[in-house]
Order: sequence, then C-alpha cells, then structure tokens
Amino acid sequence: MRTISRPSDTAAAWAREYARLARAISLLLPKGPIVIGEIGCGRGQLTVPFSRASPRARIFAVDRFSGPYSGHRKALEEALRRADLSENVSVVAGDGLEWLARQPARTLRAVISSEFLPELTRGEMSAFFRSSFHVLLPGGVTVHAFLSPDARNRRQELTIEADSNPLWTRHPPGQWFSPPRKLACDSLGAAGFCDVGARTLRSHLRFVRSAASQQLRKWSVRPSFDRQHREDLVDGLELPDWILLTGIRPG
Repeated sequence: MRTISRPSDTAAAWAREYARLARAISLLLPKGPIVIGEIGCGRGQLTVPFSRASPRARIFAVDRFSGPYSGHRKALEEALRRADLSENVSVVAGDGLEWLARQPARTLRAVISSEFLPELTRGEMSAFFRSSFHVLLPGGVTVHAFLSPDARNRRQELTIEADSNPLWTRHPPGQWFSPPRKLACDSLGAAGFCDVGARTLRSHLRFVRSAASQQLRKWSVRPSFDRQHREDLVDGLELPDWILLTGIRPG
C-alpha cells in the first residue's frame, strides 16, 4: 500500500497504479501480435502503460473526447508521442459502442476497457458486451477493469460515497459507482462469452492530508463532504480494489 500525503506525489502514484493494472490486463490476453480495441480510453492512463507492456499489440483507442473531456485526445496523442508509441496506437474519436457496431465481425483479438463500465447503464453494458462478442475472433478475449463497489474498509467506503452520492458529488453516476460483480459476470455470459470470471487486484493507493483533499477536488466533491466526514478523513481515502472482468469468445 502506498500512502500519499503530498499533492505533488499524486501524479506519479496514479501512473504506477495504472502501470500495475496494465501489466495485469496484458497477462490475461493472447500472446504475440494482436489487434485490440480499447473502449473509453480517456487521456490514455491505461493506453500508454498497456502499449508498453504489450509492444506487439496494435491498439485502436476509442473515446468520444467530448464536453469537459475534449482535451483528452490531445493529451493522449502527446503522451503517445513522448513514449514513442504513436505507431502502436490509433486514436479514434467517436462513441465506443457505435465504433464496435461498425467493425466487421471477427476482426479483433481483444476488447478491453478501464473504468468504462461504470459510465454505462445496465442495458448499455449488455449491448456493449454483445457488440464486443460480435467483433472478436474465435478464442478472442475481453477484459474490463473497474473499481469494486464493495469496500473492504472505511477508507474505501468514503471514496465510493464521495464519488457516487449526489449529496456530495457534482457529477453523480447515472446508475451506479460500478456494476455489481455478479451482474457484470452474468451479463457477459448472456452475451455468449465462456470462461467468465472476475479477478480482484488489490488497491495500492491511499491518500491522506492535503493529497486526500486534492483528490476530492479533482473528483468534483463538494467541500461539505470534508466537513461532514472530518473525523473519518483523518485516516484518509483509499482506492477500492480493481475488478478484472474476463471472458472468452468460444471457437
């Protein structure tokens, strides 16, 4: 567990966390040259370390890059240039579900995402899994990383509450902080995937003092949250564990 107290250390801490996540995902995918669709890539927090961990992969990184996230495409492209990964990754601006629907059947070896499922409703998640099944080659793999909605301790409970309760956050989720593990597994199985599983990758990030306050502001959490939870926040905030949802398209 890494405990971060200084705001100046948070960027490096997040980078290490996503590098760890990228390595875990890469180990779940087929070896050798593969073509991958990453849906909801954002500014590339997973894309860049994943491309480093899987240098033989050709990645289509898809995101709408709209509204408050319009600057993420430029940030991603600059990060790819700095890492000399521009030839490995094609950045695609557009709705991820629509992009998948336009792809020919059985053309990708893997479909992955990070923190994308929490942005979807239950119906959208089911449609996403069906589209992923359609574009995957037989034996192709899908892996979706999201933060567990089930806290292991009070620090994780505070993080989930701050980021999902409309009383505190200015941008509450449409349906959930993250989909329940069993529901996500059942939905993936209903789309036709086999060997469905949900692995847990323990969180390594804890924020205390001014670093915790910085994270709350970045997550658009109202100052009233700090006042209401002053005593609990002495122990800081902790990133919930990662869930790695996996499934294979039957041959």
